[in-house]
Amino acid sequence: MIPLLAVLALGCGGDAADRAMGTVPTDESDPLAACAAQQFEEMRVLCHIQVAAEAGAEGDLALAERACAEVPEGTWTHECHFRTGEELGRAGLPADAVSHCARAGRFARFCITHAAWAMPAKDALSALRPAAELIPAMDAELGAVEDALPALETTLQPEAMDSFRIALWSGAYLGTGRADPAAALGASPGQEPQARSAFMMEAARLAWPRGEVPADAVGQLLALWSADAEALVGEPLPPDQRHGRYTVPLPVPCERELQPVPLYGGGRRIMGATPEDDLLIAALEALFFRDDTTAELFQPWIEDPRDHVRWTAARLMRMAEPGPIDMESTLKGLLDHPDECVAWHARDGLSKRAWARKPGGPPR
Repeated sequence: MIPLLAVLALGCGGDAADRAMGTVPTDESDPLAACAAQQFEEMRVLCHIQVAAEAGAEGDLALAERACAEVPEGTWTHECHFRTGEELGRAGLPADAVSHCARAGRFARFCITHAAWAMPAKDALSALRPAAELIPAMDAELGAVEDALPALETTLQPEAMDSFRIALWSGAYLGTGRADPAAALGASPGQEPQARSAFMMEAARLAWPRGEVPADAVGQLLALWSADAEALVGEPLPPDQRHGRYTVPLPVPCERELQPVPLYGGGRRIMGATPEDDLLIAALEALFFRDDTTAELFQPWIEDPRDHVRWTAARLMRMAEPGPIDMESTLKGLLDHPDECVAWHARDGLSKRAWARKPGGPPR
């Protein structure tokens, strides 16, 4: 979206410089007054959308509704609700964001994604707080989101719910400098996969210095998943540094009917058939998020008797930096694997050759 002042500067003749400097007359008691004063309808539409977005950022629900109501029905109305929805997410108001995203037409899915990942971490939803406080606070926040879901198309509702679950649980753990499993162990039904992933991501971050991920890292992480385990404590991470590696969704034939679990940053994983399997998959994915974890860590799990674990390991191994293994020969050795899903990853991996791309090249 073009910033409002830039649009005004381009479209309003001789006093463009003054307008670009923000000297367009405004009525602070009613921000919509400046929009009504615009000479051209196009400028009025853009003005209303900008006011709605800024109102969303401030949590002014009434003004956002008024501003979008002034926009003609159709694509621009959808744009208005999209901009408002993502800004409400950024303001930490997920349920209200859903309400606007539901009116964003074909932009609804993108609106939900933007709103979920724009949300700031909240003190009340932090693993730094006792589990007895965090769990009910998380239930209340996600309950409000669930109450807002009927406004969305039915097909979008499960995806939206999962997006906000992982965003809020990730905000509770990642970067806090404390990986205590108590809250995640007590997560309410429906939130467990996201809680496991969030805990494992922070535990994997804190457990070892960069470049020192041990061969038994998965086992060490699993040992931390106990009410009796001592919490890992380390340096917190600023929000702008909470990033890592994840895989883009792949069209894996054997996974088409499986419900994906969104991951922090935009990735996805498959869910384990049991809670124990799911915890292991969450640990594998958390280790992949560390970009210093190389492929040989995932290689042994390709022979695991649990199919969802094997499939996860095959995907992560082929996408990771090779480290000491010869990726090409390793994948060729899997072409005749009895598990067709593992064999598919070998064929697709040899075709894409992700391991051969230079650092700084196209994203994997």
